[in-house]
Amino acid sequence: LEKRGVLNELNEVCGKITQGVGEKLFARAAAGGKLRLDDLVDEYWMLRYRRAQHALKQSCLPMVVTHMLEDDQNDPVLNQIRYLDLINREDDPVKVVYHPDFITPTNRLWSMEYDQFVRGCHLGLFPSTYEPWGYTPLECIAMGVPAITSDLAGFGRFVEETYPDHDQWGLTVLKRRGKAFHDAAGDLTNRLMNFLRLERRDRIAMRNEVDKRSWEFDWSKLGKAYHTAHDLAQARLGAEAAAGGVAMVSAQSLSGRTGPVDDEESL
Repeated sequence: LEKRGVLNELNEVCGKITQGVGEKLFARAAAGGKLRLDDLVDEYWMLRYRRAQHALKQSCLPMVVTHMLEDDQNDPVLNQIRYLDLINREDDPVKVVYHPDFITPTNRLWSMEYDQFVRGCHLGLFPSTYEPWGYTPLECIAMGVPAITSDLAGFGRFVEETYPDHDQWGLTVLKRRGKAFHDAAGDLTNRLMNFLRLERRDRIAMRNEVDKRSWEFDWSKLGKAYHTAHDLAQARLGAEAAAGGVAMVSAQSLSGRTGPVDDEESL
């Protein structure tokens, strides 16, 4: 948060300098005067600029995690990062920012909605080991962002069966069923490299195609399966009650749903 505050300060200072330089440059040009760039920036803003730059300097490496976690020695994500020795050195092939929290406007580190964060990404990467459905790649598609899921997620299986051409328009289903971890990791690496080699215009075209396809996953279509599952649950609940069994699910808790639920809730 301290570094975020310094960055905000630097952004404000640069904005003020840009505004002031533009006004003075126009006045100097209109008056036919000679141009000296050093005369265009007030000493006050130059001082704040140098202070902000100095505050950004640090002798230690950037942290890989944004929070101080309790019992971080047993955190599986941090332990894997340590095992791979990815500590954000300049020559590390991957830079890591592990954010173990939700992205919301009330989170001072981000101060943005989750969908704004998603739209700012180039690719959503979710090579799940298991998910009954998996909304994160679907959320990427809704925002026009290409995504990678796996055939061990319900969504990935659905896409494989319904859209054989999914690779051509920005949704990749990684083969993990029956494959060893390192084989799947190698496949994922190749797919990431192929994406990184795309030209900017190709990435833009892919985002446009993903955005067009997103309507095929609209709630008006996917919602039918939820209503069917809801009706089946109610029917089974009624059958158990009629047979004198113990009801395990409240029918009212199901009938109140009007939209998709999270995977954890559906479990």
